[in-house]
Amino acid sequence: MKTKLPNGGELQQHYTVQEAVDLIEGVNSGSWAASAYFREALLQTDLPLAFDVVTNAGLLEQYPAAESQHQLFTRPNTMKDLRPQSYKEIWPTLDNLPETEGGKPRVPGKAPKIGPNNEYPTASIAESSVQTKLDKYGLRLPLTIEDIINDELGILQNYPEAMAVWLRQLEDIVVAESLVKDDRTGPRETITHVAGDPILTIESLIAARQQLSEVKVNGILANISNAALVVPRSLEMQAKAITGIANYDDTATEPGKIFRGVANPVYGMKVVVFDALATVNLAANATITWYLIADASQLNGRPGVVASRLRGREQPQTFISSPNALTPAGGLADWREGSFRNDSIEFKVRHFFGSAIIFNEGLLVSSPA
Repeated sequence: MKTKLPNGGELQQHYTVQEAVDLIEGVNSGSWAASAYFREALLQTDLPLAFDVVTNAGLLEQYPAAESQHQLFTRPNTMKDLRPQSYKEIWPTLDNLPETEGGKPRVPGKAPKIGPNNEYPTASIAESSVQTKLDKYGLRLPLTIEDIINDELGILQNYPEAMAVWLRQLEDIVVAESLVKDDRTGPRETITHVAGDPILTIESLIAARQQLSEVKVNGILANISNAALVVPRSLEMQAKAITGIANYDDTATEPGKIFRGVANPVYGMKVVVFDALATVNLAANATITWYLIADASQLNGRPGVVASRLRGREQPQTFISSPNALTPAGGLADWREGSFRNDSIEFKVRHFFGSAIIFNEGLLVSSPA
């Protein structure tokens, strides 16, 4: 099928986005005429402007297709600017009052009883604050005139997909860093461990779910019943096997006895295979370390692991460089001529993203010896 070239094959000064799309499709289909036309137009006309729009649109389309794994357990958070966002918690505490009331041990969380004409006791205030912030990430990709002439769009046509995958990995790595120590030697100290740090089995996962359901926040049960099992790729099959069994033989409830066909309380639990854990965690036991992370809906508005983006710039942004050269007449050189130093035309990608643990009551980790 013959490719239809813009303006009957003659170069024109201005190109629309649709003309750029049609031309790129012709090049990708193997049309020699489209490849030759594209090279000439990219160097002599404003086609790079339309191409930049096409590239940016391609990136925005590809990015959701290459979804980050962290979105399965993080809470999205949109920030209005680059200043740190603080979360402050204020809670009354009775720690300053006697441990007994009316001769009986004081019940935690129970307000003092006030007798007739008695003065109200003064409670103290417990206050805590934690922050999350955005960081800026990005890189440049150079494209020389020689690339354009010799490579026949081999670099250009792969650019949006390559950047989409790279940024997907970036987000997951940043979230994994929020779960792992700064020196990358295991889970963060602020995360509560499953009792005994067991390896992942059906019994240990049941025990972890029970432990999570008993978590208290300021003396009140949080009633966390739903959580995702977050594992590295090395535990994928084991995790899916454990959560995919409707009934099992219980040998843990009473040592020495076997209860056959017991309903599996963790059957159907959501499993998230989080590849970035293996990238970030360098501990010897990283391949057998697993997490329970409560669904955001379970935390009653209290953020657990947040994934933050910048308002108005939620998606990655791409840019094309301008020249740093002057013409003999003293004016700025056309940017299509490339850099003064090496004739390169550069693309830049930028993304604002951040992640942090805000409140850790919805997190458990098991880091077996």
